Amino acid sequence: MKVWSHTVKGRKPVNEDYLLYQDLGDGRYICLIADGMGGYAKGDVAAKLVAENMLALLSSQKQVDRA
Repeated sequence: MKVWSHTVKGRKPVNEDYLLYQDLGDGRYICLIADGMGGYAKGDVAAKLVAENMLALLSSQKQVDRA
């Protein structure tokens, strides 16, 4: 599977969007997108933290219901 992303930081000095993709190797894939809530302090850090923690949680699941 190929994944492409595009994001625009807008007027902010830092792009606060964060994207994670992982092939779990068993036919399952995880793609997470976190929006950093522009205007708040450290939105980029918050987006990364949420995405990385969700990836850890979801990738540890033995069974995931199909969407």
